[in-house]
Amino acid sequence: MSYEIIKRTIDELRALDAKGKLSDVMVTRSTRLFTPWTFSYVICEDGYVGCGMGNNGFDVPIDLSFLKEVINLDAYEVLNRLEQGNMRMFDISLIISIIAALSHKFIWDENTLKVYGFDAKTLSKPALSAILDLGLIDRKDVVAFVGYFYGFVAHISTFVKEVDILELEPIGDFEIYKAKPENTNVRVFPSSKSKEVLENADVVILTGMTIANDTVLPLLEFTKNARFVMMMGPTNTFYPKALFDEGVDLIGAILFPSGEQFKKRFINSRGYWYDEMDLKHMLICPKGRLEKIKL
Repeated sequence: MSYEIIKRTIDELRALDAKGKLSDVMVTRSTRLFTPWTFSYVICEDGYVGCGMGNNGFDVPIDLSFLKEVINLDAYEVLNRLEQGNMRMFDISLIISIIAALSHKFIWDENTLKVYGFDAKTLSKPALSAILDLGLIDRKDVVAFVGYFYGFVAHISTFVKEVDILELEPIGDFEIYKAKPENTNVRVFPSSKSKEVLENADVVILTGMTIANDTVLPLLEFTKNARFVMMMGPTNTFYPKALFDEGVDLIGAILFPSGEQFKKRFINSRGYWYDEMDLKHMLICPKGRLEKIKL
C-alpha cells in the first residue's frame, strides 16, 4: 500500500525526535473555489509552531466536531487514533497534514535540509516553472503528468515535444471544442493507461494527491525509464526521505508560514491560498541528485 510511505515518514520523524501537540485543524471543501484542504498546526516541545496541508479530495464528513476531541493531544496519539479508524481519504489527508506540520522545522530552510542529507533550493516561483529555468527539461522530452497542472501544462507544452496527462476524472471533462481544427501536443488519458503513458515518458511529474488516494507506489513502478521523477504540491511537502527511497528524484515543495496572519487569510478566503505571496517554494532532492539530472 502507498500508505507505507506515510508510515515510514512517521518513523523517520520519531527518530528525529520531532514531538508536539496538535493545536488546530482547519478544513475546507468548496468545489466552487477548488479548496479541498485539511490544514493542521502542531506546537512542538521547544515552542516551534509547524503547519502543513493535505488534499482531502472533498471526501469530508459533514460533522467535523470530533476534531475538537483531538486538539491539544500528542500528535502521535492523534495519528494512532486515525490509523485505527476507517482511513477514509479525509483521515489520510489529516494524517498527511499532521506529519507535514511535524516536518515543518526540518524542511523550512536550505541549511537545515542539508544537515539531514538533502539538497534544496529556495525558489522565487513555483517549482514547476523553475525546472524550466534550471535546465532540467529538453525540447525533445515527452513529459507525463499524473494530475492536470492546468496553467503549467499550457506553459510547458510550448517548450517540449509532447505532454501526456493521466487523470482520474472523466476524460470528457477535459475535452475542448474548437470551431477551427488546431494541432495540440497535449493529450489526456484515463488512469487505466498509466503503464503505457509513464513508461514512454522522459520526465514524470506526479501530484501529491497520489499519496492521499493511495496510488503513488503502483505509479512509481512504471517510471523506471524516466530521466527524472518529480512530485509537486503541498500534499507531498513533508520530510522527504521515504519518497526518495521509492524513486522520486525531486520534490516541488510548498511551505506555508505558521503565523496568525496567514491563518486569518486562509480562513477568510475559505482556503484559497493560491495567490499568497508569502508561501515558500522549494526544490528538494537527495544530495547530489540535481546535478546528475541536469542536461
